[in-house]
Amino acid sequence: MMKFFPRQRSTVASATSAIDFLQRHDQAAALLPAAQRLLKLRQDVLALMPSALREVCEVSGFDDETVMLRVSSAGAAAKLRQTLPRIRDGLLDRGWKVNAIRMRVQPKVSSGVSMTWRAPSMTSIPQGALDAFAALNVTLEDSALKSAVERLIRRRRQG
Repeated sequence: MMKFFPRQRSTVASATSAIDFLQRHDQAAALLPAAQRLLKLRQDVLALMPSALREVCEVSGFDDETVMLRVSSAGAAAKLRQTLPRIRDGLLDRGWKVNAIRMRVQPKVSSGVSMTWRAPSMTSIPQGALDAFAALNVTLEDSALKSAVERLIRRRRQG
């Protein structure tokens, strides 16, 4: 089974550099026909796909006359599912032997987004609001709420 899982959305430059690499190395040269075939399939699928869905979909493989697509969200998959017959017919017209198109929802992780948790930053509370909390605190009975309001006032006046 041939699969193609790029880390980031491929561009023409990265595709050509990958093909150049495969052409220069004898052992990798055996992969060249499969890589070129997947790139051509990707171009054809993206050309047949609605433009709004091109950024959220990627061709992930082609095996046994089945095209495998990776879609970044369930909503996009639902929209794409409506266009699959037209994409399949277009691929048949372009000479691809396609009996089925399967989709897999696989969210993308953007390289610009940090996946580590950060504590929320302290937002400032205007002085008038702190004075209002202090007035409220005087009227409250001893309780968990009164303790929380006292902590809020103390922390905001220190910071």
